[in-house]
Amino acid sequence: MKRVLLEMALLLLTSVVHAEDSAPLAGVYSDMYFNHTRGSLLGVEIFVIPSRQGYHVLFQGAGGRAEVPVLVPAMVEENRIEFTLPERDGYGGKFTGVFEQDELVGSFQPAQINHVTDTWEFRLRRKTSYWQ
Repeated sequence: MKRVLLEMALLLLTSVVHAEDSAPLAGVYSDMYFNHTRGSLLGVEIFVIPSRQGYHVLFQGAGGRAEVPVLVPAMVEENRIEFTLPERDGYGGKFTGVFEQDELVGSFQPAQINHVTDTWEFRLRRKTSYWQ
């Protein structure tokens, strides 16, 4: 009986997936760029970061100027991500997205406009940060 319980415990321990083990989703997803015509910074950067306490997101938006970045916990399950930004100037509310190949595609609730595409959808390519 003890052996069966030990085997079950080992099976459970080895089946738990920690954020560090699924780090392929980690990285920077961005459409941020400087619009020379308008003389303004536009777009969004989402840095998905794994830790021993699950995933976090470092989020920065820009609708003319860079907003203050904010770090929030994120729920990542398979190829989906959800996180909630606090109410503040700039982007806020719940973001729900899906990782597709080298992109993160999602939207906010309540709906918020993407300053790059003038749509409700955010399609962020995985790439280096605008700031690098």
